[in-house]
Amino acid sequence: MQMKLQPYHRSFLPAVHRWRSEKDSQAYNPLLVLPPEELSQHLERDGASLELFRTELTQRRFMIVNGAPVGTVSLQNIAHFMGTAELGYMVGEEFRGRGYAGMGVGLFIDELFSRTELRRITALVHEDNAASCRVLAKLGFAREGLL
Repeated sequence: MQMKLQPYHRSFLPAVHRWRSEKDSQAYNPLLVLPPEELSQHLERDGASLELFRTELTQRRFMIVNGAPVGTVSLQNIAHFMGTAELGYMVGEEFRGRGYAGMGVGLFIDELFSRTELRRITALVHEDNAASCRVLAKLGFAREGLL
């Protein structure tokens, strides 16, 4: 199975809107459930190219498998001067348990560390989200504390 990461495309909107509304997504990452048009505008504003990385505070890619989006991975709170950023990711409920989160996050952080001056990426994870904790541990993230 091949995965690629790509910027937002308007055809992804129904899937992303559904994912953000899912019970598990809301339990572990209570995102605002925006109306579709507002969500699309928000996603279009997220950085989609590392060529512009130094001027953006957010980067987002979509995990694509067999031509369809299965999840999203993003950076926010990018502190360019410090070389730090915060990681976020989500996989649609119907695609969970297949290794997509680890694959997508791994591809994204490999690209970031090889093409930018980032030196530290953090991820805030709900303590009960065991699947997300496993993804990060497999990718070499170290647990630093509990909020």
